Amino acid sequence: MKYSNVWRFNQAQPIEDIKATERIFTQAENFAADQCQRLVQIINESAQIAKKSKNLKTRRSRLGVAQDRLVELKNLVAQHSFISLTSLDKFESDLMALTEEISQEEDNAYPNYDLYKSLTYQVPMRLSTPARLLPLHGIIFNDLPNFPPTMDAGENEGRWVPQSFTFREIGIDVNYESDNLISSDIGKIPLDGGDFLNFLIAFRAILEADNSMDYRIMKIREILILPQWLDIAGRLEQSDDDIIDQFFPQFLDTIPKLGRASIELMMMMGLSTAAAIDEAPDHILLAIKGVGPVILRSIRARCTEINADRHHDRIDMVER
Repeated sequence: MKYSNVWRFNQAQPIEDIKATERIFTQAENFAADQCQRLVQIINESAQIAKKSKNLKTRRSRLGVAQDRLVELKNLVAQHSFISLTSLDKFESDLMALTEEISQEEDNAYPNYDLYKSLTYQVPMRLSTPARLLPLHGIIFNDLPNFPPTMDAGENEGRWVPQSFTFREIGIDVNYESDNLISSDIGKIPLDGGDFLNFLIAFRAILEADNSMDYRIMKIREILILPQWLDIAGRLEQSDDDIIDQFFPQFLDTIPKLGRASIELMMMMGLSTAAAIDEAPDHILLAIKGVGPVILRSIRARCTEINADRHHDRIDMVER
């Protein structure tokens, strides 16, 4: 009994009894022949799927089935001299080429893609996160093993985070599952950002608006006492003054090497803005305790860096 035309990827061909001997086959021999036929069918179908599928995990899985069944088929044929296979060398050569193709595709795949069900894009859940990034948080990418798209954010502003399968999704019946929490300025919050993400969107809209510093500072104080945000404001562990100083610091606090005692004296003298300091002669500044020639140069240099709100005692340090 000879089997031919079975090693094709494009279309699996049925096994054909090309030439049978005149003798009557025993029951065991018929059983062996049936086994061969089933194995050939499985091998052909699996190889076709491995060749045509767009899913890398499916391709690797079906290739493994074809390879394992081929070993079984060759062992079975070796035990029965009345069965032979044709085109085996060609098929094994094609299978090796397919193996190499899949291996190269795996080399270019997302690392450990088979361990993850998806990727989720996360941006820092912090008051300092720019408004342009917040809508990107929580985007899900399911097209593994392909790499996710490059997002409109820097490496330190956001990243794709793998989401593993739960125990039940991999067939383990246990009660424990991951809490799916992430870090934030108010502690652990849900993976999707929860209410804190909504607060950040509202907060950053005020912070990055085109209004004056004084207006934005007023609106920040207001949002922190709104009923819907009281719980979040309490969990921030920062006073409203601390938050305002984070984004709109006193100008004098931004001058390198200028000590606290000197700052307090300058504020008492009305020298708290870049414009006022520019009008003060050097001998007035040098008369302030803690201000010498080196600090004076630092003060003058810092003043030249201020282009907007030069008459304001605070500066806008909001990053957008």
